[in-house]
Amino acid sequence: MSYNLNINTSAAMDTALRIISYEPQFSGVLKNKLLKKGFNIEEINQALQQLKELEMLDDEKLAKIYAGDLMRVKFYGPMIVRGKLYEKGIARDIAENALRTALEDNGGEVELCRKCLEKKIDSKLEDKTKIQRLATKGFSGNAIRQVLKNTAEYFYD
Repeated sequence: MSYNLNINTSAAMDTALRIISYEPQFSGVLKNKLLKKGFNIEEINQALQQLKELEMLDDEKLAKIYAGDLMRVKFYGPMIVRGKLYEKGIARDIAENALRTALEDNGGEVELCRKCLEKKIDSKLEDKTKIQRLATKGFSGNAIRQVLKNTAEYFYD
């Protein structure tokens, strides 16, 4: 693939490059940051388009990484992850694809729920409290029921 290196280096583009040099950004988040800095929408859209053409701004790829990290590191369930992707301004189809990929990579919702129960929730708690904690981590009632039907296997050896 060849790149057009005759980039129009506007102030918006310079600022965008500086921002993404610190950490990857979602296009919606980057757009908001540039708006807060006082750039007009035409400059911002042009800078975002150039970054996409240079493959320096890829919401789809970043959404998959972000969703996977939220599940693997924080043990968030699909409902929380979906909400966090939407907060970042990710389109519904991209968010759902990222969510599906992250769930597959983490063994599915039930397996992720089981890991969350093992690593993040005190084994001495009552089942009712465990259910509440898992629900607030973003797991469905079905996944929680499947994991807790085997609670004794995990906590009462």
